[in-house]
Amino acid sequence: MNMQNMVNNREVLLCAQSEDFDIFNRRKAVVSGNWSAINNGVTDHAKLIH
Repeated sequence: MNMQNMVNNREVLLCAQSEDFDIFNRRKAVVSGNWSAINNGVTDHAKLIH
């Protein structure tokens, strides 16, 4: 595997981890009663339940 492929793979992994962390935090907020992410159109209910 060349260096560029390793960098690209790392960026994809970091992006996926970041998205998972964002969804986790949004779920946590909604469970706590903060629906602002849904009300403001940042995410929708379907993304939070999968």
